[in-house]
Amino acid sequence: MRKITILTISIVVISLFLVGSVAADCELNLPPSPVTMVVQDGTISYFDTTLSNVPSGYDVANGVYLGWCIDTHVTIERGTGFSVMLYSSCDPPAGLDPDIVPYEWDKVNYILNNKPSTATKDDIQQAIWNYVDLYGPYTATLPGALAIIADAEAEGGGFVPGSGEVVAVICYPDDPEVAQVTIIELTIPGTEGLTPGFWKNHPDVWMGYSIDDKFSDVFGVSITINAGKKDENTDPTLLEALKAKGGVKEEEGVYDALARHAVAALLNAAHSDVDYPMIEQSIIDAVAEAIGNSDYTDAEPLKNMLDMYNNLGGGIDAHGNPI
Repeated sequence: MRKITILTISIVVISLFLVGSVAADCELNLPPSPVTMVVQDGTISYFDTTLSNVPSGYDVANGVYLGWCIDTHVTIERGTGFSVMLYSSCDPPAGLDPDIVPYEWDKVNYILNNKPSTATKDDIQQAIWNYVDLYGPYTATLPGALAIIADAEAEGGGFVPGSGEVVAVICYPDDPEVAQVTIIELTIPGTEGLTPGFWKNHPDVWMGYSIDDKFSDVFGVSITINAGKKDENTDPTLLEALKAKGGVKEEEGVYDALARHAVAALLNAAHSDVDYPMIEQSIIDAVAEAIGNSDYTDAEPLKNMLDMYNNLGGGIDAHGNPI
């Protein structure tokens, strides 16, 4: 699970745009407002980075991500919450002086996707600093780091991560003089999704969830489906929610269409052979917020978005075989 951004001391952060050799945006959907970041020393990465206060419906969610440092001249207090903006390294904000510090995000992303099994976290960190150290340049010394750099030099030029691969997300603090600018690893969401009808008719290919799991237990909110009808259900299972017959009328407490597409989205995201655009926790958070929200504005747009994703096709056939 993971994501990252950069610096300038006296200029508004939003106006900064970090120069790098990667121009593509990797099609990430990141929050437009700050989130909270806490780092601890990692075991397989430089940091274990925990994000919280992440709004629902984005490619990043509340949770722990593999994290790395991109600033050797500022330290960050472990266990303390910092407000950070998240930016894709495929379309990063500008650095202090790109003529002196050539930030090579293509090679950083190549490294994150091609870590040698024998590499230590220090090897990987030094290799990252070689390409992105905000007050650099930095010179790696560890043999393992030098081997990673040699591989990135040979193969990483112009690398742009695609669906299912890892992208560095920049975590840019409110005050980069107090806390390091860091990055986290985030898996790029996919471009596949199957309909509620598919999952309703093929429960034998579900992964991670059971037809008897309650919607309220999975999503953390209660709903009534088929309200006012003979088969009204105040505590549906996931399979029953897939069969909900109505649309969305938030002020009347009708969420049938959202329920159908929410369960389908969750099953898409949970299946190992379906490359879905959202992760499970983001779906759960978004559905809980839309149904629990009292302003009656979220359910219809969320249903429409999930409907679009659930009609992308691909992934698996009716027997669960990859296609």
